[in-house]
Amino acid sequence: MGGSFSGNGGDGGAGGAGGGGGVGGVGGVGVDSYFFDSGGDGGVGGTGGKGGVGGVGGAGGAAFGSGNGGVGGRGGAAGDGGAGGAGGNGGHAYLTGSGGTAGDGGTGGMGGTGGVGGVGGAALDGTGGAGGDGGTAGEAGVGGHGGDGGASFGAPGGDGGVGGTGGVGGTGGQGGRGGDSAFGLAGDGGTGADGTAGGNGGVGGVSGNHNPVQAAAGIEGAGGVGGAGGNGGDGAEWPGPSGHGGNGGAGGDGAGGGTGGAGGNGGVVGNGGDGGAGGNGQTGRSGSTGTTGADGDPGGPGGGGYNGYAGGNGGAGGDGGSISGNGGAGGAGGTGGNGGDGGNGGSSFGIGDSDPWTGVGGVGGGGGNGGAGGVGGTGGRALGSGDGGAGGAGGSAGDAGKGGDGGHGGDAPTQYAVDGARGGDGGVGGIGGIGGRGGSGGAANGTGTGGDGGSGGAAGQGGIGGNGGSGGAGSDFDPRSHGGDGGTGGNGGTGGRGGGGGDGGDSLSGPGGDGGNGADGADGAQFGSGGQGGAAAGGDGSNGGHGQVGVGGLGGFGADGGSGFPPGTRGSDGEHGM
Repeated sequence: MGGSFSGNGGDGGAGGAGGGGGVGGVGGVGVDSYFFDSGGDGGVGGTGGKGGVGGVGGAGGAAFGSGNGGVGGRGGAAGDGGAGGAGGNGGHAYLTGSGGTAGDGGTGGMGGTGGVGGVGGAALDGTGGAGGDGGTAGEAGVGGHGGDGGASFGAPGGDGGVGGTGGVGGTGGQGGRGGDSAFGLAGDGGTGADGTAGGNGGVGGVSGNHNPVQAAAGIEGAGGVGGAGGNGGDGAEWPGPSGHGGNGGAGGDGAGGGTGGAGGNGGVVGNGGDGGAGGNGQTGRSGSTGTTGADGDPGGPGGGGYNGYAGGNGGAGGDGGSISGNGGAGGAGGTGGNGGDGGNGGSSFGIGDSDPWTGVGGVGGGGGNGGAGGVGGTGGRALGSGDGGAGGAGGSAGDAGKGGDGGHGGDAPTQYAVDGARGGDGGVGGIGGIGGRGGSGGAANGTGTGGDGGSGGAAGQGGIGGNGGSGGAGSDFDPRSHGGDGGTGGNGGTGGRGGGGGDGGDSLSGPGGDGGNGADGADGAQFGSGGQGGAAAGGDGSNGGHGQVGVGGLGGFGADGGSGFPPGTRGSDGEHGM
């Protein structure tokens, strides 16, 4: 134990070596401070004997005056086969000082795990203490988990500690979680550590203000799987300002790419965080050249190659807050990985064009080569007199991958006369891949019009264009309300067929929406057919979409016009392509 008020704690004694391995002694605790000085530092944990565990570092002393919390002691190193000691926790600060930095975890012995980093000290008006780093592992051991950052009420939370490095053949340690903050920035998640398999990134802390919280990236695996990116922290739903969700960390590269972390969800009016990108898998290797044979003899066979590893999938975007937050974008997929889905937009109670806006759906992430694009997020539903939020666009695909489907447009409310939102466009398909389908339009209410369907995504070479999305339905009680028009089909790639037009939206009282037109196909391919016209219960049926003219291929069919209810009339049929 250290001296009065602010002395440092003494070091713990070393553990003795024994048959079972002695445990290192615990580091002394730092003394608390009641005036202007900082709390005392914790002592270092003792070294473990062979096969023994390292001692735990002493905790830092608390600061009850204006000083900082004491620093936690480092965990003791372990003997062979033993785990490193945990780092001591940082001391808390109860007035204006910062929380104490936590001690690092001790080094693990051969085959042993690194010690866990200590937790950073909490603070009131000062910054939370940083979490201690995880201890390095011995050969074939797992790196220690980074310690969590300390929380703060009015200032930033502490950052999470870095994970400990894994031993040869071992996994890297995971980063610590960022500290929470009520009215300041939350702490960042700690970075995962190197290892044969990379460590995962730490999770971002929860924030109660408008600042985003960043999660850490996973680390590339040295001959192994890349670590996953940490998830972004959520925005806290405090009574006052509300935080955005943090971005997810990127997945690490490796023999198998790590998955990107998910974006955090927004709080109340906060936006969702973007998903992290997936890591890249290792590429394949070509076979070796065969030996040359003597004159008249065949050559020897070539050596075998091997295929590459799949990349990680992108993380999903976070959802917007419950009131008007926008959804986050999905993360891009690594080579061969799929893009993450976009987050959904939050609902809105806004009146007309006033703030807050209705949330917009997040954009789907792009797929890596061979991977599909992510699906766009759904637009937020309007619960006041504002329009519904637009659906997110589908992500573009890599070669041979399918474009992501567009998100559904936000629906209009039940009590106001407003429009439904347009559906998101489908993503572009890769070479040989199909374009994504357009999202459907949101439903209308009152005299509002249903949202138009999103356009189908264009296809890559030889691929089929995506179909257009369906138009949103019209109101069920007002004859002035129209159904939304169907979206246009996506263009086909060279030699590929064009996508069909979306169907027009039905209306139970007013006219239905027009069917979307079919899309162009490439030379020699059939073109897309028109979409079906929407039916109308109390007005004219809408027109069917036109088929496109074929160049060296079949023309698309024209769709039938929608039927009206007496005294409504039938809509015109679409023309057939030549």
